[in-house]
Amino acid sequence: MDPLGITWTLVEGLNAPYAIASTPVTFDQYDSFCKATGYKQPIASFGRGKQPVINVNVADALALCAWLSKKMNAVIRLPKEAEWEYAARGGRRSKRYEYSGSNTVDDVAWHSGNSGNTTHVVASKKPNELGIYDMSGNVWEWCGTEGAIRGGSWSYSHYYCRISARDDDHADNHSKLIGFRLLKAR
Repeated sequence: MDPLGITWTLVEGLNAPYAIASTPVTFDQYDSFCKATGYKQPIASFGRGKQPVINVNVADALALCAWLSKKMNAVIRLPKEAEWEYAARGGRRSKRYEYSGSNTVDDVAWHSGNSGNTTHVVASKKPNELGIYDMSGNVWEWCGTEGAIRGGSWSYSHYYCRISARDDDHADNHSKLIGFRLLKAR
């Protein structure tokens, strides 16, 4: 059983199947981890609750992964870029959208043109073909352990919400622009 109440979506067709969280990790979920372990809670620039967790670096994300792996007796980690992109594209159900779930960015993404300069509650836009939310916009997401980020954010233009867009940041950076999503290996 998942102690954080994460909803997992099965992704098939890219080497071995895997499950990816249907939303980025929220403050509620991350704060539960912090309470259970004594880990320091991140600063909430825009509110907590069902907002995507921000101000977490790769080490913070990996600490949650290690704890959750033990709790669930499973391998929980950050997605690699190829895994993240395949899920964002909709896997085998892909309709070849420019953004994750649509060719109309405002249907699926919070970006600088519509966000009001803040993050938004996860899953408040349409999902992609697999039922996965927020892979375009809201917050950049850490992928792997080397500082790659994908998905765009509330403060970047819609251009960066494209599935193919990527950037890098310092893996030790705490930013109000970056959160993360979990992957469960099968």
